[in-house]
Amino acid sequence: MRFFLILNRDGEIRLSPFAEADSPSEQGLVLSQPFPLGFLRDVLKSLGPGSPHGIDRETLGRDILRAVRAGSEREAAAGTRGELLPEWGPAACPPKDADEESYRDFCQRVSGRQLLGGDLNRVAREMAVSPEQVWRWADRRVRKSLAGWFPAVSRREGKWLCRRCGEEAKEWPGQYGPAATCPECAALGAATSLEVLYRDYGSLSGNAPANCDFAPRWPLTAAQSAAAEEVLRFVERDGEKEALVWAACGAGKTEMCFPAVAWALSRTIPVLFAAPRQDVVHDVAPRLRRDFPGLPVQVLSGSVSRHYEPGVLVLATTHQILRFYRAFGLVFLDEMDAFPYAGNRMLAWGVRQAMRPEGKLLWLSATPSRDVLAGAKKGSIPLIRLPARHHGQPLPVPHWERLSLDGRGGCPATLCEKLRDLARLGPVLVFVPKISWVAAVLAAIRRCLPDLAGEGSYSADPRRREKIEGLRQGRYRFFVTTSILERGVTLPGVQVAVLAADHPVFDERALVQMAGRAGRTKDCPDGQVVFFAERETACLKKARRWIEEQNRFAREEGLLASPTQSAGELNSSGQTSASPRR
Repeated sequence: MRFFLILNRDGEIRLSPFAEADSPSEQGLVLSQPFPLGFLRDVLKSLGPGSPHGIDRETLGRDILRAVRAGSEREAAAGTRGELLPEWGPAACPPKDADEESYRDFCQRVSGRQLLGGDLNRVAREMAVSPEQVWRWADRRVRKSLAGWFPAVSRREGKWLCRRCGEEAKEWPGQYGPAATCPECAALGAATSLEVLYRDYGSLSGNAPANCDFAPRWPLTAAQSAAAEEVLRFVERDGEKEALVWAACGAGKTEMCFPAVAWALSRTIPVLFAAPRQDVVHDVAPRLRRDFPGLPVQVLSGSVSRHYEPGVLVLATTHQILRFYRAFGLVFLDEMDAFPYAGNRMLAWGVRQAMRPEGKLLWLSATPSRDVLAGAKKGSIPLIRLPARHHGQPLPVPHWERLSLDGRGGCPATLCEKLRDLARLGPVLVFVPKISWVAAVLAAIRRCLPDLAGEGSYSADPRRREKIEGLRQGRYRFFVTTSILERGVTLPGVQVAVLAADHPVFDERALVQMAGRAGRTKDCPDGQVVFFAERETACLKKARRWIEEQNRFAREEGLLASPTQSAGELNSSGQTSASPRR
């Protein structure tokens, strides 16, 4: 989308997608040709200090026209454009917008967002209105200083930087001089210096319902309740901006945060639940809807069809967060040590940009990243720890079985028999280190175990959600997968087999998370976890020690049930390790 430069009667300059005055009574002038927003901004900067204020409109108009023509003449000399040079002309009268109800709907959909032109066109499709109408509504908000137009990529401090993701862009020779494209966030639509970014300053709080109905379907254990109280106290306190919730795999850390969510929503504070992987996002969504009945929960991932709906509670992958700007007062970031978030500067920057300046951030993980964990242990951020699951049984400790694989995903007969033994105990998750192994291992198991139903999936599988839903519904006795299912998925009675567990792609955190799929439910609190590998690497040993340390700490804190105790009888006094360590 190109922009027009409009010079109002009082000398005020406005850049707009439409060659129209602010109002029918405004006698504005407009350049006869539109240009990229970044080009026009550079033109205005070239006028020198003190411009445009302090000089009359006629002089200002001549200066602008001279600068714009200079740029246009350079392009014509280079043979890049054959258009006529721009002239001033009268600005048109803006049309009257009679559909105020649809305009209010638009405002609710885009509040707190930063959107490229393609995103605005998608808003139009979801609202079933014309793209022109959406662009007019967006420009109306800009005129009211409720939003702003920006080049998606601009030069700052000698570098081309993307406004959406903060990363450095790559320069190329463009029609209006040097231009740049950001390669880092291209999956969300190409951000270039010739593209416009619409940034809306509205608050998601305007989408908050009059009443927030928080109706948890089952009570928390004493340990979970104590941890939930600590989370709530952190959210209520002034000053502290970040905290770490370090909970064992399957400890119920998500539900522990719901009381704090209810507190924030009751005060119209927008809340974001974020996770690096869409499988975690889609696993949490029904639990939020279950405990907050009647509250719209907006779910954003690469596999959803609608991205722009009103809502004060948002559940999104960390990539989708890049479309928000200073929108959330409370952010829960689950599994921050998982790919693709771990070590990704762009996604970390996006989380910060999506928060309000006064917002709070809680890290949730069973395997926190080294830097966040180190900060918590030093006391620089509060640490809320819960090392035991709700049913009071210890975490299954993995054991290593020596097995040589051919490196192509083959499945020897001895392995098939071991998988059959595991399948007698429950459905088996078979983790493999490479996407190319999924089909090969799946085919080999089907040949060896034709009587057992099986399936497989990976990150780019177009049927990924369909297959995982089938797994949840118990259609398969074994399921071959990459690390996409290492986190955030609860399956009753599941057993875990990790093939080539000594592969470099599996670090100790990934191995802990994969082991954490077993024994998560009250009805099936135990399970087998087997690391199949040619050698027992340091990562395998560290993963086992990590799990054993969690069990030891939980036992010392009285969080593990004895053979005659139930989970509900544990720590009836409410004392738990879920208090902040400083």
